[in-house]
Amino acid sequence: VNTNGKTALFKFDLSSINSTTTINSATFSLTVGANASLTALNNPFPATLYRLNKSWTEAGVTGIKYDGVSNWDAPIARGLGTDYISAGTNPQLTSILTGTLSAGTVVTTSVTDIVQNWITTPANNYGMMLMPFTRTIGNVDLVFLSRESSSGKPTLTVSYPSTPGVTYSSAAIPTNRKPF
Repeated sequence: VNTNGKTALFKFDLSSINSTTTINSATFSLTVGANASLTALNNPFPATLYRLNKSWTEAGVTGIKYDGVSNWDAPIARGLGTDYISAGTNPQLTSILTGTLSAGTVVTTSVTDIVQNWITTPANNYGMMLMPFTRTIGNVDLVFLSRESSSGKPTLTVSYPSTPGVTYSSAAIPTNRKPF
């Protein structure tokens, strides 16, 4: 992910949670894959998680297409309201991604509102995207481990009354290309 517009997509299978369940919390975690130093020009790293609104496929997703056939409404899934939804307070990674980040550092943010929406209306679970804001001065790449990593995979930890702290690993992250 970088400030020139690369985006990462994540999807989790939550079908084992009953749609009438009210969750206590949901936390999304990413592990930094390579050392990064953020400077005055790019500190903090400006990134937000958004709920996706298209049924993308791992094998078909690109910066132009979400399923190998159909186009995003705007390149790189930038169609607000059509490709992704900005509702309520979107989880910001800005306050977390500051200073020097060492490989292996785990960054987390609450995604409770997004996950509650997916549980209440499973048809809305198209996953989410980590979208950095484009900066005009300064650029930084941040590398996060993917589900193919032996450890440090992206995770979603959902806590709800019957099963506190159940952790779900990412079900679909594009693997045959760099994030678009």
